[in-house]
Amino acid sequence: MTDGSGFLPWHFGRLAVIDTETTGLSPELGDRVIEVAVVCFEGGEVVHRWSTLLDPGAPLPAATVRITGITDADVRGKPTFAAIHGEILALLHQR
Repeated sequence: MTDGSGFLPWHFGRLAVIDTETTGLSPELGDRVIEVAVVCFEGGEVVHRWSTLLDPGAPLPAATVRITGITDADVRGKPTFAAIHGEILALLHQR
């Protein structure tokens, strides 16, 4: 099924969608990623789902807990972003 130009519509290709939760919007001020999720699609179908909580190395701000529902207890002992970035890159390879 082409779009008339001879190319498949974008959603029929290989695609990865990434969602994150963070402690804020300013990494230069110390805000960190606390959750990452990746959903991989091929031909318009979900072929893989992956997610993890991450330990930001500091207590979560009250606003972050209120907005995300993620607590310090949830992230305590979880991997850091540095520890899992290779997994994310592998999921995104050729997508």
